[in-house]
Amino acid sequence: MRFAMAELKLALATIARHVEFDRVSDSLEPSVGITFDSRTARSSRPNVS
Repeated sequence: MRFAMAELKLALATIARHVEFDRVSDSLEPSVGITFDSRTARSSRPNVS
């Protein structure tokens, strides 16, 4: 598994060297959000009444 992760990082770094990004707007407005770590997330069912 460690070799696969290292290989993936190397492949992504190689691809990223050839990618260019263009600005699509002049302004940048930050937004607030939450990112959950899948290792600590618990599955649950919604409570619908």
